[in-house]
Amino acid sequence: MDPAVRVEEAGSRQGFYQIPKVAVEANCFVFPVFLLSSGPGGRKGWYSYKRTILHAPGGGLPQSLEQEWIVTGSHRLGLPRAVDMDVCMALFEVAQRRGGIPDDGRVEFSIHELREILGWVDNGEAYRYLRESIERTASSSITSRKAFWSPKRGSFVSKTFPLWKSGLRQHWDFEGRSSESSHVSFDELIVESFKDGHLSRLDSGFYWALENSTSKRLYMLLDHHCSGEEGGKARPWVVEPMELMHLMPLGNYDRASKVEQVLKRAHAELRGAGYIKELEVERGKRNAPLSLRYEISGAFHRKRLGAEIERDPAGAIALEKLVQEAVSREVAVGLIAEHGPDYCGRYADLLPFVAKTKRGQRAGYLVDGIKNGWPWEERVARLPKGAAVSATPGVPDPPRDVSAVRSAGAKRRQEGYEWLFGEGS
Repeated sequence: MDPAVRVEEAGSRQGFYQIPKVAVEANCFVFPVFLLSSGPGGRKGWYSYKRTILHAPGGGLPQSLEQEWIVTGSHRLGLPRAVDMDVCMALFEVAQRRGGIPDDGRVEFSIHELREILGWVDNGEAYRYLRESIERTASSSITSRKAFWSPKRGSFVSKTFPLWKSGLRQHWDFEGRSSESSHVSFDELIVESFKDGHLSRLDSGFYWALENSTSKRLYMLLDHHCSGEEGGKARPWVVEPMELMHLMPLGNYDRASKVEQVLKRAHAELRGAGYIKELEVERGKRNAPLSLRYEISGAFHRKRLGAEIERDPAGAIALEKLVQEAVSREVAVGLIAEHGPDYCGRYADLLPFVAKTKRGQRAGYLVDGIKNGWPWEERVARLPKGAAVSATPGVPDPPRDVSAVRSAGAKRRQEGYEWLFGEGS
């Protein structure tokens, strides 16, 4: 899937840009499922994660709740590993392409489609490993002891279940030609949670661009724990190193300093990509890390979106026009994402004919004109011949019904992008 998608809505004036986010069932990407290390925890065929939370049932007084999450690997194929996390992510992406997980949980796909999403080489070994990965996850089980949150029930569920059951079938005709029919059937608990909207939404383009599996897993956790804002800034997440070791999970280490060392590469990759804005380490005796405080960049998604707009020729031209009129790049990105490049570019073309102020002073006038759908075409049409600007072929006129523009713009906004289209952004 291309990280930049132009979406055309029926009845909308313009397409708009969005960074696609793959919807994944939240429990399975917040709790540890895929072992990232072949350390001591991987040799016994199972591992568990325990925690105590404060829970207020029915809005009453908070009570302590002991939770345990146990993953048991296949006797033959072992525990799910980092590569299986990638395959799981690819399956959720396939499900999204099909319109989401259906009521029966069955998602049909081709091994070839999965291989393309994963970016693996096209050979027999890759297909064999893909099938093995799907079977390994299918033959592993998860045991939730008051850990799996069910929005439908409004409570935590205790149950043992697999992520999915697999149906990988190959067929050969009399001439030796092969074909396949493949599907996975997600467990009913996963389907129920998915339908109830208990989801994490991950930037698939960014996920696949990460080279380190530890970086991918840490990105999942930070996306969950740092979502939302506090005081206009991304919400920080403070976690103890040993707790993070179990959440990832990284295997068993007896020192927090070792956990910090194992995470060093992931920290470097996520900071280098601009995702982690700040990482503060509280240290104790002998410089041992006591806690890690993460803060993600609030401008990260805006920068990602700007890069995708620049990849599109029309988007790059519109962005250049707005920036030349002293509109900040971030604001220009938001306007183009909401209204489309041709619409914004046309307003930039009309600006010199309707604004007589200096270039640096008319940027706000241009922004307001785009947001409010001011009828600049009519004003330009009344100018003397030779002073008017000709209409750009194929570009619709700015609308006259301002309320319709605002309601249409609000409708186009996607979940999680409210920060992009806010006033004064």
